Amino acid sequence: MSTGAGPWTEAGAAGVAIVTAVLTYFAATKANKRAMKTEQIKVDAEAYMRAQKIYDSTIAQLRTDNERLTTKVDRLEAQIDRLEATLRKHTASIREQGEDIREQGEDIRANVVAIREKMDDTEQKTHGEGE
Repeated sequence: MSTGAGPWTEAGAAGVAIVTAVLTYFAATKANKRAMKTEQIKVDAEAYMRAQKIYDSTIAQLRTDNERLTTKVDRLEAQIDRLEATLRKHTASIREQGEDIREQGEDIRANVVAIREKMDDTEQKTHGEGE
């Protein structure tokens, strides 16, 4: 008879080896995917940290720029207030001068009218005496 190893036993051993190889392949593939996923998470975390640093730096720069611009706007508003006050002062002065000139013009007109009347009176007296 046989030594106890029949074709089924050999086939069974081969089947076990194939199943073991397939399971080993899938386990290795799964482990490789986990390792790749872990590496991807590590890369993603590093990218996130770099992005966070850039974001924080940008926000800090924006805050600095905002403070600088706010200070500049405050200075410019104060300068505008001073200029508006000066303009109001000069406008009032010009209005007063315009009013003075208008009054002087009226006085001059009144003087011219009075001079003309005197000239007319003098002329009439001069012509009236000679007649």
